[in-house]
Amino acid sequence: MLLVLSAGIGYALKGKSSPPGKAAIIVNGKVITTEESNTVYSSKSTDAGDKNDFINSLITKELLIQESKREGIEKGKWPAI
Repeated sequence: MLLVLSAGIGYALKGKSSPPGKAAIIVNGKVITTEESNTVYSSKSTDAGDKNDFINSLITKELLIQESKREGIEKGKWPAI
């Protein structure tokens, strides 16, 4: 997981002089602001785990969203089997 995280952050920062001012996390160029992450974290139940686990899950979710977009997978539009 750490390797994926490092690769994602490295790729996101590649060629950029400085990230946006309030960026908390950048995943392949997608900026997640501090405000967004705090809002989502505060809406979680108290047993949501520690902040590091939350951040890891937020990054994983964003990576899955980006990959599904690259693959052309859209929510609610599953191919017939």
